[in-house]
Amino acid sequence: MNWIPAALRTPLVLTTAQSTSFFLGMMKVKPIQWLMFNACAPVNISFIIGMLAEYFLDNRILLHSSIPGFLFFGGMGLVMFPWKGMALIPQFSHIVMVSNALRELYKTYQQKDYEQGFLGLTLGCFLWIPFIYFQQRYFYTHPEEVNKILLNPELRLKEIEEEQKSK
Repeated sequence: MNWIPAALRTPLVLTTAQSTSFFLGMMKVKPIQWLMFNACAPVNISFIIGMLAEYFLDNRILLHSSIPGFLFFGGMGLVMFPWKGMALIPQFSHIVMVSNALRELYKTYQQKDYEQGFLGLTLGCFLWIPFIYFQQRYFYTHPEEVNKILLNPELRLKEIEEEQKSK
């Protein structure tokens, strides 16, 4: 069963790199837009940092701190995004996020690592609940960006193409 962590963590790293490249490279969004519209990436990055802390420091608190973000963004993404076309790419990432969260919760139970689990989940609530609030507030106050970047990315890509033609 030692292959399970690699099978879950490797796609997480790859989908984070892919989504970041898509938003910052192809979509040419501003960093704040990347943070708001690709909210899975900061959560994934915190998990990757947690993986390093677990490996080098034998400390799982940072891993656990990612779980509230994983369950919110990964779980909500599964029901909010469509299951067709280009949306299948982020859906794969959402499945990976939820799977990693469930595996870490199971590992915590299996190892009876309740202290680090509690501390990490508590830290995660303090980190991700305000982030979620600001992200949702950003969506509410920038509906045109939500429509153009998140819901209809082809509009943004067409805009970029027209900008390049006019140069």
